[in-house]
Amino acid sequence: MSGATLPPRAALPVLPWTSALALVVVLLAAVMLPGLSQVTLWRRALQDAGHGPVFAGIAIVLLLWRAPLPGATVRSGAQYRDAFLLALALGVLTELIQAWMPDRQMSLPDVLHDAAGAV
Repeated sequence: MSGATLPPRAALPVLPWTSALALVVVLLAAVMLPGLSQVTLWRRALQDAGHGPVFAGIAIVLLLWRAPLPGATVRSGAQYRDAFLLALALGVLTELIQAWMPDRQMSLPDVLHDAAGAV
């Protein structure tokens, strides 16, 4: 066979940066959506239900950014805890940002949904 191929690990450093960019775009898009003042109750319930899956994905991406500790085949409990806490901090931050946005308001239940998804 002619031509050189990159080893599988050569592409991995790009993954954290692209996933980080995707994470920032998703969070900003979610926070910057227009207010919910004219949204029906079923649409509001559907949007609230989205918190769990979104923050589950965020926690998974955060966890995948860190490789298992040297000599280990699985990630440590501390790495799981750190991914959860960072996802939770992002959830709290997105709620705090909404305090300065017209037609948006902070919501403790949203933070709890974020936490449940991150778990």
